[in-house]
Amino acid sequence: MIELLEPILGAPVVLEELKHKPGRRTTSRAVGARRSAIVKVYASERAPIVAARLGALAAGVRSGVLVKQGVGVYASGSSG
Repeated sequence: MIELLEPILGAPVVLEELKHKPGRRTTSRAVGARRSAIVKVYASERAPIVAARLGALAAGVRSGVLVKQGVGVYASGSSG
């Protein structure tokens, strides 16, 4: 994982484990020479599911949109 983070955060990268949920995920703080980031490593089949959800939201959510986890994105209230 360090080799993936160094080009983004700057070498060297140091990881500090913040939370571990066995069978689900590990959350860590990654600190590099240029910046820091929160990194989540997902266990089993969860990684592609989470990546798909994040990808769907990557463009941002406009005002008045409600996101229901695991169901989809539904408009609620104003459209604008």
